[in-house]
Amino acid sequence: MAAVWEAEDRVLTRRVAIKVLHPHLAGDDGFRVRFRREAVAAARLAHPHIVTTYDTGRDSDVAYIVMELVEGTTLARLLKAEGPLPLPKAVDIAVQVADALACAHTHGVIHRDVKPANILLRSDGHVKVADFGIAKAGAGNDLTRTGVVMGTAKYLSPEQVSGSPADACSDVYALGIVLYEMLCGAPPFVGDTELSTAVARLTAAPESLRERRADIPRSLEAVALRSLARDPGARFRTAEEMRAGLLAVDLDNSDSPTPPAGIAVAHRAERVLPVRVAGGLGLLLLLLLAAVFASLGRAYPRTGGPYVYVRRAFGDFMGFQTAWGYWIAAWVGNAAIATAFVGALAVFVPRLGAQTTNGHIWAYVTAIGTIWLLTLINAWGVKQTGAVQLVVS
Repeated sequence: MAAVWEAEDRVLTRRVAIKVLHPHLAGDDGFRVRFRREAVAAARLAHPHIVTTYDTGRDSDVAYIVMELVEGTTLARLLKAEGPLPLPKAVDIAVQVADALACAHTHGVIHRDVKPANILLRSDGHVKVADFGIAKAGAGNDLTRTGVVMGTAKYLSPEQVSGSPADACSDVYALGIVLYEMLCGAPPFVGDTELSTAVARLTAAPESLRERRADIPRSLEAVALRSLARDPGARFRTAEEMRAGLLAVDLDNSDSPTPPAGIAVAHRAERVLPVRVAGGLGLLLLLLLAAVFASLGRAYPRTGGPYVYVRRAFGDFMGFQTAWGYWIAAWVGNAAIATAFVGALAVFVPRLGAQTTNGHIWAYVTAIGTIWLLTLINAWGVKQTGAVQLVVS
């Protein structure tokens, strides 16, 4: 749409940037009006994180905008050179961009093309948002044609892809895409064509950031995913609210389940306490069984092997006088052992016991496997020692 040149303002003796509309577009009234509107929209926004507009005009067939010169690079170039950014740097950039968007939205200006190429980075870390060339002034008419999608495919919001009017939530979504890309090295939706890339957000959900990068805190992931909600009503209501969420992220605790202020995040229920309680009860039951066996040990001769002795002692104590009764007694004993085993996992190996989803699955599978293994051992003992005959005799 335009080329940007570095120039010198001889009146004010300062270096500036001049954006010049491409000659082949200068004859299009729509482009000229939109180009001038960028200058008008940007000039209304006086903010430390928005590129300042100094002047606009035409010289013969050349339409131009004089702007602040930002020395540094763009976020797009930085991501291409370095890939995923350190967490503090990514959050800091997102906070500054959100601050700029909050100012624009307060003045009724929607950017509509938030992307890394329009985020300028100075060497001191200061961020400037540029290129309001397709910005929409909330109080005026939208000069684009109905049904025409404005913006870059990777960073379009679902409502823009659907042809609905863009609003502040659309900029929040685009910033969420930028944040996702800064953290993971790539945007969440990438297709073979611009069209497939744009349509992907209408049919698919973004992949979990923590599955792509394990050191991302849950609270930061919650901010990114909330900003990427397909329903605008489920996103942050304002860029300022997103900024507050980013500032509340605890970067020193990657496993903290506490979401930022104002964010309701559904987490899988942590079942550490119930598992530990069950494990403790299982250990107590084992101790009780040991006491019972000790008290009944003199009543039963230790013939027929340990399986016969244990099954007869426990079975008679529980009142089970049949073969099926002894099987039930053995099953209860096995369950107690398995429960104690799971409890030990929860107490001594928290990560395998109950601190993660995989830990839950691992513990439960282990418990079930332990029960079946012990039951098979009992079955083998019955066959080897003839315990059934002893039970029913």
